[in-house]
Amino acid sequence: MENMKERVSAVLVQVNKKAELHLDSTSLVSSGILDSLDIMSLIMDLEREFEIEIDPEDVLSENFESVSARFFTSHLTERRSPWMYMVTG
Repeated sequence: MENMKERVSAVLVQVNKKAELHLDSTSLVSSGILDSLDIMSLIMDLEREFEIEIDPEDVLSENFESVSARFFTSHLTERRSPWMYMVTG
């Protein structure tokens, strides 16, 4: 699980350098550290990093409030499936 958090943190910091100071924060979106463009960039980068596709219904601000958000701790690992490896090479 810690490796997952580290990977998500690394992607998040690539999207927005200011986030590095607030990785343990529980309010990345509501405090204004991440805006809508950051979230879209984060989604694309997470899809690439984890070889997943994030469903539009999962694009909710509460899913991106913190690196410890339930979405990151459980959803990303659930979304990985063996066929993704075959599709992406």
